Amino acid sequence: MSPTSKNQRSWQFIVVTDAAVLQEMSMAKDAGSAFLVDAPMAIVVVGDAEQNSCWIEDGTIAAISMQYQIEDLGLGSCWIQIRSRHQKDGTSSNSVIQRLLHLHQSQDVLCVLAVGHPANVRKPQSEEMLKWEQVKYLK
Repeated sequence: MSPTSKNQRSWQFIVVTDAAVLQEMSMAKDAGSAFLVDAPMAIVVVGDAEQNSCWIEDGTIAAISMQYQIEDLGLGSCWIQIRSRHQKDGTSSNSVIQRLLHLHQSQDVLCVLAVGHPANVRKPQSEEMLKWEQVKYLK
């Protein structure tokens, strides 16, 4: 279980396996979500700003923790950003998914994790790619 601010656990996770819902969710934003139509499962990460002002941070920690666990299970995942994203006509991606999943207006969607068997396995990045100049040490 991931840590949360003041242990409030203001997140909610909705597992979606319905192909029709996944297809509609794949069109929730202008770009970067179309591949969701091919995923066998998605996890929608929802937070409640009325319950906790740190819902974004808490949801992010929980989502990345889930991605690590998904990887440990031999599956793949891909983060689809929903918060602050829109469709071409300006409709918020959040409102599209709120409508699809019958969420309360106070329940905001942070992201969707597409889950399945990866189409390809990416090699790990080398340590040479790390930007050590962005790390500062105070002694």
